[in-house]
Amino acid sequence: MVLSALSSANKSRQLARRIYYSFVPVNYRQVMVLGDILPCFEGDEDTAQDGFAVFDKDRNGDCSLEEIELTCLEVS
Repeated sequence: MVLSALSSANKSRQLARRIYYSFVPVNYRQVMVLGDILPCFEGDEDTAQDGFAVFDKDRNGDCSLEEIELTCLEVS
């Protein structure tokens, strides 16, 4: 399903939005942080940090929707 979503720029942007809005609390903040995805890694912080680093292009400790979109577009 993910590979299919990365098959075009438009689908890649849609995937990025789905990732972002799945983890960022609505109306709480406008970036994704490591703590948002950590539960998906069953507390394995090292692996979660590695996964998070893929999206955190500017290495400032948070991921904006734009950073996630950029990553998905690069992969596609």
